[in-house]
Amino acid sequence: AAGLENGQVVVWDLQEEERCFTANVHSRGVNRLVFNGDGSQLASYGSGDRVCCCQIEGADPKPVSAPLPMAYDGSFIGLGWNGNTLWAIEHLSRSNRMMWRSHDRQRILARDTAWAIAAGSDDGLTAAGYNITNGLITVCRSSSAGEVLTTQTVNPNLHGQIPKTLQLTSQGDRLLVGTDNRVQLWQIADSRCLWQTTADRCNGDGCDLSGGKGIPVWHGQLLQRLGAIVPTDSTD
Repeated sequence: AAGLENGQVVVWDLQEEERCFTANVHSRGVNRLVFNGDGSQLASYGSGDRVCCCQIEGADPKPVSAPLPMAYDGSFIGLGWNGNTLWAIEHLSRSNRMMWRSHDRQRILARDTAWAIAAGSDDGLTAAGYNITNGLITVCRSSSAGEVLTTQTVNPNLHGQIPKTLQLTSQGDRLLVGTDNRVQLWQIADSRCLWQTTADRCNGDGCDLSGGKGIPVWHGQLLQRLGAIVPTDSTD
């Protein structure tokens, strides 16, 4: 699935190699997309305070009511599912606090700080957020009752870049950090970087696929945007 700058959400069926769902879900660009546990629903939030859900499976894919439709006071910076329960991490602007919440529970993760992006584990007990002030990632572990038990920091040394992606493993023991050209995997317990790689931006200049056959239209359009030469029937 992909979220576009115009607020559209697009879903592809990889087995059939075709687009199976398109909807104008948000009024502004889409920042985050997350499938639920069984892949039947897709949650997203945009450049604002609204979470939307789309029912993907079945004969009639369509937008549906979201359990967390609006932010309390600020904007969403993280989103995920615990099975089929939707949760979000919100930056409360006036009080400068970070809050984790689902439809029936909530807890304060951090105070007097500003996270640009956040992530949570599948079990809902671990959250991580990138602090735009000091460049550190704060990792908070909570009890099942909602009390924050421990707080750790990770220094990803991203050379001045702000992460575009944060992803925790299901049990919250490892953290994936991604920027425009760098990916790191961290072991949280000892704040140790296990692996990292860097790459140039994806660029298709000089790639000539004009004689190719069977390239799906959406794939051809994407390759063309990246600078590749593709068959005309792949861009119609």
